[in-house]
Amino acid sequence: MLDTKRDRLDYGQMLIPPAGYRLERAVGATYSADLNTLLSIPVALVYARTLEGTLDPERFEVLEAIKSIAKRVTVYHQQGCLHVPARYNRLYAFLEDMLVPVRPDTAFTSFHPKVWVLRYVAEEAPAPEIFRLLVMSRNLTFDRSWDVAVCLEGEAQGEPQSPNQPICDFLQYLHGMAAFPESDEFFHHLERVKFTYPPDFRRPRFHPSGFPGHYAGPIQEAKGERAVVLSPFVDDKTLSFLVENVGELHLFSRREELARLNPETLSRCASCQVISRWVVEGERQIGAEDGGQDEARDQDLHAKLFVIENQGVARWFLGSANATQAAMTRNIEFLAEFTGRNGKGLVNGLLDELLGKDREKLIFEAYNPEAATGEDTEKDDRNAMRRLEYELLDVPVTASLSRSGNQTNYDLLVEVDLRLIIRHPPVDLTVRPLNRPEEARKLTFGQQNNYVFENIAETELTRFLVYEIRGAVTRQFLVKVDVKGMPGSRGDSIFKSIVNSREKFFQYLAFLLAEEPGKSDWHDEKEQQNGNVAEKPEETWQFGAPVFEQLLVAASRNPDKLKQVDDLITRLRGDQQGEDIVVPEGFLDLWAVFREYLPERSPG
Repeated sequence: MLDTKRDRLDYGQMLIPPAGYRLERAVGATYSADLNTLLSIPVALVYARTLEGTLDPERFEVLEAIKSIAKRVTVYHQQGCLHVPARYNRLYAFLEDMLVPVRPDTAFTSFHPKVWVLRYVAEEAPAPEIFRLLVMSRNLTFDRSWDVAVCLEGEAQGEPQSPNQPICDFLQYLHGMAAFPESDEFFHHLERVKFTYPPDFRRPRFHPSGFPGHYAGPIQEAKGERAVVLSPFVDDKTLSFLVENVGELHLFSRREELARLNPETLSRCASCQVISRWVVEGERQIGAEDGGQDEARDQDLHAKLFVIENQGVARWFLGSANATQAAMTRNIEFLAEFTGRNGKGLVNGLLDELLGKDREKLIFEAYNPEAATGEDTEKDDRNAMRRLEYELLDVPVTASLSRSGNQTNYDLLVEVDLRLIIRHPPVDLTVRPLNRPEEARKLTFGQQNNYVFENIAETELTRFLVYEIRGAVTRQFLVKVDVKGMPGSRGDSIFKSIVNSREKFFQYLAFLLAEEPGKSDWHDEKEQQNGNVAEKPEETWQFGAPVFEQLLVAASRNPDKLKQVDDLITRLRGDQQGEDIVVPEGFLDLWAVFREYLPERSPG
C-alpha cells in the first residue's frame, strides 16, 4: 500500500474524469496553493492530460481549459498562504474567482485540510453521476516532498449513505463561508454516493475537525498496542500522549524537526526514522553534476499517517493532520479512516514496506534520540512573524482603478490602513501588485498608507497583491483584494493579447479542431512565442487544406467543436480593423459555409 515504487498516485491523474464523463463541479480545500500548480488543474479536468514542462508561457491549452472550467472549480485555502510565483503570467487573472481565502480564528490556528470532491456527469447516454473523493497530505503545490493520498470513487444513486455525512458537513461549512454554485444539487447527489474502497479494508469513515459539530479529531482517543506514525511536524506533548496510548511507537519524521524535541521524549519511541540525506538532497546532487541546481528541491517527508494496531486489527488514519497540538486541538483538518480486515495493514507489514523486510532499504535511516537538543532557537521569531501576518490579513485594504493620463491604461490606488498596528517586531514591510516586482512600496506601521501604481495595461491588471516582510525571518505571500473599477473586458483583452496574430489564430484553430488534443498537439514555448506554424498562414487553409479537413471532420463527428470555433472568431473579430486583423476575410467566406452546421444553442 505504501511501496514507494509500486503504489504511486499522480495528482493530475486523480483529477482526470472517468472515460465518457466530464466535470460538473469540483470543490477543493488546501492549506497553501501555488498559482502555477492551479493552472495545471483545468488541463487535467478538461483534456484528461497531466501538464508537464514549464507553465510560464501562456499556453493555448491552458487558456482554453481555464475558459472552459473556471466557473466549475472552487478552491478554499488559508488566507496568506498563496505562494508568490517567480514570474507573472496573464492567465493568473482567470484563477482569481476560483480561489476563496479562509482566515482562521487565531494566529496559531490553521485551515489545513487537503481534500477534493469532484462530481462528473456522463457525456451522452444516461448514466449515474460519479463522485471522486481525494484525501491527501499534499497541498496544491509542486512540492517534491513525499506525501500520502487515497482516491475513492462511487456512483450517486439510491438512498443517502450515512458515512458521507461528515463529508457533506465539511463542504457545507465551506459553502457557508463562500457559496459555490449549484450546491443544492451537488449535496443531494453527494450524500447518496456509495464509494468503493480497498478490498483489504472495511468501509472508510471520515473525520473533518476544527469547526462546529466536528471539533474533535479521532487520534486523541485512538488506543492500541503498536503504532506507526508518519508526520513531518511533531511536538513533545503530542508524541508523549501517543506513546502512552499505544506503547510501541515507530516514528517517521524530518531530521530538523526531531532535533527540536526533548531527547527523553524521543527515547520512549521504539524507533525513530528520517529520510536519508541522499534522498532529501538528491536533486541537488544530480544538479551539481548536470549544472541544473537552480531547479533542485529537497524531497523530504510530508506524509501524515497514523496506523494504530490493537489485538490484530489495524486502523489507518491518513490526511492532513500532523502529530502536533495544533492539529489535534484547534486546526481545521480532514482525515480518512480505514480499518484492516483479515490481518491486513498491520504494523509489521507497513514497516517491511517502508524499511524493507531485512531493513535493507536505503530510503530511511535511523535517527539517534541523543542527537536531539530540545532547542528551537527560531521559535520566537517564527511566532512573532505569525502574529504579524495574522494582523496584516485583517487590516483594511482598498484598491481602485482610474484611467491613466493616456486614457488607455490604468492607475491603481492601493490603500493599506496600518494605524492599529503599533507594536510589532523590527521588520520592513512592502506591498506591490503581483505583476510589478520592481515597484514594491514600503508600508509604515501606525498610519494610513496610500500608493499609486501608474500606467498599467488592461491585460496586466491583477487582484493579487504581494506582501513582503523582511526581518529575522523573511516572508512573501499573496493576498487577493477587491479592485473597484476592474473592467469587465479584461478577460477578452487578455485573450486577444495572446491570440494576437494570424499565425496564432491558426495555431489556436488547429488546437480546437484536433480530434483529441494530446501532448503531441500542444505547441511548445518557442512555437507559441514565434508563431512558427506557416510562413503564410493564409496558405495553410487555402492550399494545404488541413484546417478545411479538420472543419469537415468536426462538422460530421463533433459539431460542438464548431461552436468553439465560432466563439473564437466572434471574440477576435469584435473590434479589429485594417490590415492587422487576426482573422483573414478570406477565411470568413469558408467559415460561412461551416457555420450553417452549428448546433442550435440552448436559450441563454
